[in-house]
Amino acid sequence: MKTSSFALSRAERGWLMVSLAFLSSALIYGWMLRLVIRAYASAGLIWIQLVTDVPVLFLLSLSLGFLAATTGHYLYRIALVPEKKEVVRG
Repeated sequence: MKTSSFALSRAERGWLMVSLAFLSSALIYGWMLRLVIRAYASAGLIWIQLVTDVPVLFLLSLSLGFLAATTGHYLYRIALVPEKKEVVRG
């Protein structure tokens, strides 16, 4: 088996990029919401924290889903590669 057969395919690289995009979006969105929550926490509106956690958790779950899909597709593709049989000439 060639070493290049262990490289990620185009689809796997795309799914990995989407996963990283969702992860970075969750981090940025969570950081921005933390600033908003600090402002509202002083006003006594603590219920806003529960509402703002939902989009961040959704983005994280999408990121983990695409990462799991990438890993599963890669492992399935590697498992399907047939081993080369030695040809005995006699």
